[in-house]
Amino acid sequence: MADTITLQGIIRDFSPNERPDLLPSQQGPTNHPDFEADFDSGVPVEQGIVGLELDNSTHKPIYVGGTDPGVNPKSTHGAAAFAQWYANDHPHQKPFSITLKKIHTNPDIYSYDNQAFFPIDNELLGNEGNAHNYHFTYELATEFTYQGGEEFTFTGDDDLWVFIDNKLVIDLGGIHTQATKTLKLKDLPSLKVGITYSLRLFFAERHTTESHFRIDTTIVLTQPVATIVASDPNAKELGLDTGEFTISLDKPALTDLTIKYGVTGTATEGVDYQPIRNSVLMPKGQTSAKILVTPIADQLTEGSETVIATLIGGSGYQTGTPSSATVTIEDNPPAPPVAVIVATDPQASEVGLDPGQFTIMLNKPAPTTLMIGYSVSGTATEGADYQPIGRSVQIPQGQSSAIIPVKPIADDLAEVSETVIATLVAGADYRLGASITATVTIADNPPVPIATLFASDPIATKPEQGKAPTDLGEFTINLDKPAPRRLVMSFSVAGSAKENVDCQPMPRSATFEVGQTQAKIPVVPMAAQSLGLAKPDVIATLLPLDGCQLGSPITGTVVIKLPDGFPVIGPR
Repeated sequence: MADTITLQGIIRDFSPNERPDLLPSQQGPTNHPDFEADFDSGVPVEQGIVGLELDNSTHKPIYVGGTDPGVNPKSTHGAAAFAQWYANDHPHQKPFSITLKKIHTNPDIYSYDNQAFFPIDNELLGNEGNAHNYHFTYELATEFTYQGGEEFTFTGDDDLWVFIDNKLVIDLGGIHTQATKTLKLKDLPSLKVGITYSLRLFFAERHTTESHFRIDTTIVLTQPVATIVASDPNAKELGLDTGEFTISLDKPALTDLTIKYGVTGTATEGVDYQPIRNSVLMPKGQTSAKILVTPIADQLTEGSETVIATLIGGSGYQTGTPSSATVTIEDNPPAPPVAVIVATDPQASEVGLDPGQFTIMLNKPAPTTLMIGYSVSGTATEGADYQPIGRSVQIPQGQSSAIIPVKPIADDLAEVSETVIATLVAGADYRLGASITATVTIADNPPVPIATLFASDPIATKPEQGKAPTDLGEFTINLDKPAPRRLVMSFSVAGSAKENVDCQPMPRSATFEVGQTQAKIPVVPMAAQSLGLAKPDVIATLLPLDGCQLGSPITGTVVIKLPDGFPVIGPR
């Protein structure tokens, strides 16, 4: 067998009927009439203060007021005052353990002996002007499995009551000097070997003299060991997802047990989660009890917060390991940003490849990098009328907008204006706002005119010396439709004619103003020389131009002839 037995109980502190540190006018209503009360010093023990059985629901002694008519005055003052002695909700209490040491073997005898039993000196209510804290009660709930023949002896003062299986077996009530009572369990015919029974001890120290407390027993007293874990350590404000603590006993509770615990942590009870009290009832025969942590949702950005439950010692059980557990409440995630799309430049054009632009905007900076998705439709064809624009855009953390350029592709097709429509699609990290569709219109390149060049007057005649030219040659450039804009048509000049000899210098371009369809280029011959070619020619050829298509013909020839009768080199 073990060399020691440790048992945990509850001490409750009281103010005496009259405090020696206060004047009569200062005595208050919280002073308890049963402590430091008048008593009959001629009676060694005041029996019959409590009934023969414990209350079935509270497992506390039932006050009956004393059965000995010879006791005068009685040291107690009624059921209401007595009910405070061992009240679970007493405001001044703390757990206190005693350890019984084995002092004899064969049989094993366990003993706890304290001849100055003042366990709460300067604690709770304090000594209140006395050398010790003399006014307290002690409740101890234990159990044992009956082996046959065990004994239990108590020696001490003041009140002491022991109940086995809820029945009174030792009655040392009243304010008295040190008294002793031995109980032989074989004298209790209701006990059966091998059966587990409860043993509850109720003690009171009520007078400013000595305080003795001694137990000697061959009973192997035990208490269930309580532990606590977070059986569901994660709670969430989102959806009010609960967390859970589980308190467990290492063996079934012999009677209903109230297991106490304290609650701390960064979360605030009643604000971040529903109140969870400070104790839980462990029903008789059970080994576990649950404590739910129910979050309270709010709109505050707080981050995760903790609820820490720590077991507190009580009567009828001991605290084991682990004695503390944590449930974390995950904060309600902030509302995701709201995304909208607008056409911040709704007009694009093939002319000059002028781009349009969509802008996706958030109502607040992105909490993380977001990918915003969108679909694309419209009458314009992606990849033919405009460069591909993807189907999503990234908005970096801390930013609140992103642009999507629409870059036209120029072609020579005659088309009406065409549209590009972008529509936002839903995503997990953002919500859609009111404006989820926008349109960019691509204006078509205006129809491209077709240019031709020919010799509209293919013969020019040189004048005689000293005369002005009268027979000019001519090239004509035609457009099949009016010029959509100012066009400068360039052409090359070649041939056997020499400028400044056979003809005046030729231009190299012709200008078409908007709406114009024709331009003429004269070939002005120069006076005949004494010697020269009979028929020099000028050849003009159109050159390519953006915004204009070359047709056929694009080349023309003007021949410059000599005046009749003029000598020539070569055939006339």
